[in-house]
Amino acid sequence: MPDPDVYGLAWKLLEQRINKTRRQSISKKDIAEWQLKALEQAVDILVCNRPGDGK
Repeated sequence: MPDPDVYGLAWKLLEQRINKTRRQSISKKDIAEWQLKALEQAVDILVCNRPGDGK
């Protein structure tokens, strides 16, 4: 089974977040925060969906 692509999933989640905003510009601070949240969310998704984890 191939390793899950956590960074690819995080990128897709970040793109979704950016597309949902109606702002004309996004600050570097917000982008950094959204990147971290997207990465955390991707890890949560992949860990919770891992077969055999007993959940």
